[in-house]
Parts: sequence; C-alpha cells; structure tokens
Amino acid sequence: ASLSFWQSQTCVNFVESKTNTPRLRFIKASGCWSLVGKSSVVTVQDISIGAGCETPRTISHEIGHALGLFHHQARPDRDQYVTIVADNIKSQYLDQYNKQRSSTCNTYGVGYDVGSVMHYKQREFAKASGLITVLAKGSGYQNSLASNRWPSFADVKIVNSHLCSASCPSNLTCENYGYPDPKNCQQCKCPSSFSGRTCGRWHPGNGMNAWKPSCGGEFVAAPTWTGMNISVGVDSSTVYNDISNCFWVIRVRPPRLPPFPLLSPSQAPPGRTLDSWVTRAPSSVCTDACEAQGLRVTVTTPETTGATYCCGTADPRQLTTITNILVFELYSFQGISDAWVFYRLTPQ
Repeated sequence: ASLSFWQSQTCVNFVESKTNTPRLRFIKASGCWSLVGKSSVVTVQDISIGAGCETPRTISHEIGHALGLFHHQARPDRDQYVTIVADNIKSQYLDQYNKQRSSTCNTYGVGYDVGSVMHYKQREFAKASGLITVLAKGSGYQNSLASNRWPSFADVKIVNSHLCSASCPSNLTCENYGYPDPKNCQQCKCPSSFSGRTCGRWHPGNGMNAWKPSCGGEFVAAPTWTGMNISVGVDSSTVYNDISNCFWVIRVRPPRLPPFPLLSPSQAPPGRTLDSWVTRAPSSVCTDACEAQGLRVTVTTPETTGATYCCGTADPRQLTTITNILVFELYSFQGISDAWVFYRLTPQ
C-alpha cells in the first residue's frame, strides 16, 4: 500500500524485479531504516522493515528516505518551528535529530509541515516514558507533530519538486499552493482542503460525511465574530476504515468566479487577514496526539498541517492567518467529532 501511495502521488513508478539494477530491496532486519536518496555506491539498496515497523506510516516514511527526503526536523529552518529537547533523547539516537544545511537539504520553497510523515513524534526516542523530545512552537501545534498517517501534501510536493519537475510544462496556473499534477498535467494537485482543476474550490470531504450539505463549505467573514457548531461522524461507537473529514474554508471575500482574473491567496483584498478562536474541541474519543479525532485550524498556508485540538480543550488565544484564507478541518477515525469555532475579519 505504501509503494502504491507514492506511485499514485508522484511521477515515480515501481516495477517488481529481482535482477534490475539499481533497485530497492525490502528486508526484515533490525529496526526501520533506509538510506536517504539514491546510493552511488550500491546497486541493491536495502530498506529495512523490521519488527514493529509494519505500519503504512512507517513504511511510507522509509520509502520517503529512499526518494530523497531527510527527516523533516532536519530541515535547515526547523528552529523556527520546533525545539529539540536534547536532554530527553537517548544518546544513541541524538544524531537522528541533526540539522542539515541549506546546501544539503533543499526545501523547494515548501512550508515547514509539523504533520509530515517524515517528522518525529513528540516523544520519539525519549529516555523515559512521558518525556517530550520535540516541542512545537506556536499555539496548538504540539498535537500536530507527525500526525499524518500517510505522506502529507508537503511531503509529496517536495518529492515531486525534486524528481518530477520536468513532467509538466508550466502552462497551468494553480491556486491555493497547488501545482501541476505529474500524473495528469491538465489538473492541479491540491492541498487537502481544496479541489477543482486549479484548486480554487473547497474540498467536499472524505469518508461517510463527504458531499453532504453539512460537510463543510465556503464562507465569507464579517468584521464581527461568527460561531459554528460543526460535526463529523455517524455514531459514537463506529471505527472508520479511513478518515472521515470535512473542511470549512473562510475567505475575506467570495471565491473567484469567471470572468474575474486569477488571484493568489495573498493578493486581494490586500492586507486583510482572519482571526479564529476555538472554544471547544472534539471530546467523544480522547487519545494522545489527537490520533482518533480532532480539529485542525490552518492559519499559515494550506500546504502544511494546521494547529490541532482534541479532548474537549479550548484555546483562549486567537490565531490570525498570514494569508486571507482560514481553514477548519474536523476529522474522525472513530465516533462523532464535534467542535465550536469562531471566525472574523481581523480588525483594521
């Protein structure tokens, strides 16, 4: 499944062979590991999927290394987004938190995604149970660390920028941080909260609530606070095969419609941003790092994972966007997920 995911999302094709060189070979050695990128010294490059490494997330992570991805917390800009608590990390794993230089790690202009499948979790390699090894900077982002079960939009975008940039001519303009899909150059590849040929429309959701009138939508903010009681899921006990989620996209003006010109998120109207406020997060199923259900609030760019809330928590701090789009994503892998959120135009 992990190979199929990377193949479906990038220009890379995997062909099973025991003789072709160079090639990847999956082995069951001790631990989970892979070289970063294509080796120049071996023709058969091993990826170890040892005991305890068999989850799609871990396998996707190791394949990501082979495709050229460093650990996300190794990015040269990581100190702006996370703090590595070295005193809490087992000494034999400290090198796994080394930071790369810009000359060795190209981010291709993709934002730092704390939810990346290549990012370490908040207690990875801790000396003792409960110790935090990675602290996220910014309100609400601690639960977002390594929260995606599959490679994130940012993970895939970096691989496509690295390996597939020549796949499509640059004659398709995409919105909301989308880019031409190397599998179909006439279609943009969109962040999870957007859809459409050029990523200009909100995404109608996934799972059992998808396409229903109550599953998200697009809204225009007013100068006064607007509240929404939002929910996802069908009953309190169901465990879903995959994610059920809905997206509420808040704009400073109605979405672009023909024949208006194409505008990027930072253009019109200039200088206007949005405020958000979470007064109650999902609480029917409470798990560490909001793995079962939660609310994500995206105030940076839609290509990265937003702040994540669960277990009934509220955030007294207002979050302000850096663009003129705000996204609430409510998700559930189990039970009914519901929340109260508020939004408004940032006062001038």
